[in-house]
This record gives sequence, structure tokens and C-alpha cells, in this order.
Amino acid sequence: MSISNRVSVFSLAGILLAFAVAGASGEDFHVVDDFGDAGQWKIVAPSEGLENVLSAGDKSMVFRYEFPQATYYGNRDSIIALQRKVTADFSCCPVWRIDINNRVNTEHMFYLRIADADGTTYESRPFPLTWENSWRTIPAKLGEMKKTAPGKNEILDSPVTDVYLIVQQAASARFGSPGFYRRGEVSFANLRVKDGMPADCRSAMVEGKVYPPEKKAISGRDMEIPLSITAKGKSSSYPVRTGIPFGQGVLNNIEQLKLYAGDRQTEFQPRILSYWPDGSLKVVLVQFPADITGRTSYSLKIERRSTTPQKQLPLLAIEKDGRITVDTGGMEATFKKNGDSLVDSISIRDGGKNRSILGANGMQAFMEGKDGKMLAGANKGVEVEENGDLFTVIKITGAFTSLEGKDIYLYTCRFYFMRGKKNFRSMFTFVNNSGETQKNYPAIWLENRWEGKLSDFSCGSRQFLFREPVR
Repeated sequence: MSISNRVSVFSLAGILLAFAVAGASGEDFHVVDDFGDAGQWKIVAPSEGLENVLSAGDKSMVFRYEFPQATYYGNRDSIIALQRKVTADFSCCPVWRIDINNRVNTEHMFYLRIADADGTTYESRPFPLTWENSWRTIPAKLGEMKKTAPGKNEILDSPVTDVYLIVQQAASARFGSPGFYRRGEVSFANLRVKDGMPADCRSAMVEGKVYPPEKKAISGRDMEIPLSITAKGKSSSYPVRTGIPFGQGVLNNIEQLKLYAGDRQTEFQPRILSYWPDGSLKVVLVQFPADITGRTSYSLKIERRSTTPQKQLPLLAIEKDGRITVDTGGMEATFKKNGDSLVDSISIRDGGKNRSILGANGMQAFMEGKDGKMLAGANKGVEVEENGDLFTVIKITGAFTSLEGKDIYLYTCRFYFMRGKKNFRSMFTFVNNSGETQKNYPAIWLENRWEGKLSDFSCGSRQFLFREPVR
């Protein structure tokens, strides 16, 4: 058993899929392979000792495959590829089609890779294998494919000489608990290509993603978006932090977005996360203190005539003299930009006075190294990742260094603060950078003294072995 080399957090959103029912390939398409002879294909990226089998089906090729038990994103073992030499001629902007029958909904990803004689290579966007026991047609226009290798002249020349069919283990499967899908079975039929129109060559890739044709901006009327807060409790200032998606052309100016509590406009902290190709806003992060007692309903409104920003309070974080100070009104925390403590000091405001609750050494990160020797974390960067009048995030990066001077475990720690609160939230993530995987997970802990009492929060132990990423 082994541990993962890397801990990553994935967020997969916004993949636009257009599936057509498999059937007639159309007169313009030239059949590249009808998959009548599975022997023309070879497995070029298998994992040794695993079950990867090609066989002939009824006018199709059946591929049964298997991934290793634990992989991480980018690991070569998370990809299995089939290759065949072909001669696929085209005159302009090739458009590809392939029919796929997916046996089980594995959430694995499929994509098509093509290459010409001088090595210029293109890959389609990934298509999730999320259906069962039916044929679907996967489309791939050249404009919706990404160049992954330039070749000698950086141009895809006719003919295409190599075709690859690639299956990749999905993030949800890799991080899935026991019983996640390591195995799958797909059937391929009717790989074909045709000459497209010049528009089929025009790149539809924006930051590695494919978007639909641009739309004209929607204007004229205001819009209201009701918000449903699932958390329930006694708090009247519960921190809400969520992403809100908008259709292309719906929202063009962040100042037009307002938050209402019932009929009353209230304060919130918006931040733009991404844009559509036409410049309109695609996803906005919305943060606000919410009443979760059930007495208040919330909604976002797009007021198109409004361009006035909401009134802002002073920012929570201030940088001065090599130190970051966060003042929420209920507490104050300080971070040294060149120190090794995660937090240097914390004080609570009681009756107009600050009462220190953290020991002189602050909060520190430790790891158990070889022979049980304790290694202290060393910060490499302390920064204000997000600074607002309601919410602030402090990000700290660092490493545990071995006695030989190698950074064996990297870490990132974030502290989340909210105006008016006397508490904060923190998230500590670490990455195995040692190059060793066949060993026990080390003990890692955060240590501090709260009002004179020693306490620590630990992860990992010499008695346990983790085969999957641990957070």
C-alpha cells in the first residue's frame, strides 16, 4: 500500500457537451475506421499488470480497461491510450465523429487525439462517460480542439497519420471512497472525418474551454435571483460564501448586482471569478452575513440602470512594517511576513479592550521526521489573498525541511475572517514532495497555547497508512 504523492482539490464546472444520437454518418463523412479489425489498434499507455483488453464486437471494437487503485491528476497511470496508424485526408478544417457505447457510468473522461506526419498534435475537449448501455456520437471540430504538440511546422497538415482514443480516470473516481470505478468497458464504431467550413477552424477555445457562439448582451429589464440558504440555526450573521453562475450576456457590470434581505438592500462582498468570451460575467463569488433563523429571505437583483457601488466599510486587513493585521471589530490577529509562526498573535475585544489569548510563540506547524525528530514548518510566503470590508483571507505557504535540507512536505494554510466575529476558520493542506510513497504518513500538527493551555490539532500517525490523499 502507498500514499499519494500529491494532495489536490478539484473543481470541475462548465463543460458544455453536445451529444447526437449515433446513426447515419452523412454523405460528406469519410470513414477512417469501421473497427472491423481490432488488431489495427494497440494499447500504448497501459499500466503494467492490469487488465486492458481489445476485442472485436458487432461492427465495433470493445475495449475493457483498468486503472491502478490510486492515482493523482497528471499521473501517467491515470491515462490509457489506444493508437492506430491511418491515412485520413482532408482539404480544410476537419470535423471528426466517433460513436461510443459506454457500458457503465464510470465518470471517466474520453477524448480524441490526432497527429500528422511531422508531429503536430491536437486533442478534443474531454467528454465524461456518464451514460450507460447506449450509443452516442462524440463530435470534434478542429476549432474545438487544443494543440498539444507543435510538430515541425506547427500546422496540422493532411493527411492525419495517427489517431488516439484516450480514457482518463476522473477526479471524482480517484478521490472516491472504496468502490470507486477503476474498470470500464466501452465500444467504438464508425470513426469518420469530413471537410468543414472555415468557421470550423476558428478557435472556440478560451482558457482551455469550449464555449457556445457569442450572444448579444441581454438588456432592458431588471432580473431577480432568489437565494435558498440551506443552513438553519440561531445565528443572525452566518457567513455565506457561494458562487453564482450567469448566462452569457446577462450581467455586464458588477455594480449592477445588488443583494436584498426581504425588501431591503443589504451589504455583501462580490468578486468576479470568470468571464464569458464577450466580456460579460460568468461566475461571481457572493459573500455576506446571513440570518439563518428563517425570518429573512435573500435575493440577488440585477438593476441595469444602477452603476453606483455600494457603500464600503474600511478593509479588514492592513499591511504595515512587515506585518499584516486583521481587525474584524470583535478580534484582532497579526501575521509576520518574515516569521515562521502561522499566526503571531490573537486578541479578543471585550468591553473596548483587547485581551490576548495566544501564547508568545503564536501558532506553529510541526511534523515528525526520521527517527521521531520534530521538524518545524518554515514559511515561504505570507500574503493577503482577498481583502474586503466584510471578509478577508490570509494565505501562508511553507515547507517542512528534512535534516538533509530538502523540502519534503509543502503546505498551504488559509485563515478566513469575517467582520464582527470573534472567531476565524482555517484550512491546512499539505503535499508530499519527498519522492517517497512506500511509507507511513507522517504525523503533522498545529501547536499553540490558548490562554496558557497547550493544545494541538494533528493529522497522521505512525500506526496508520493512507492510500488515498488526506486533508
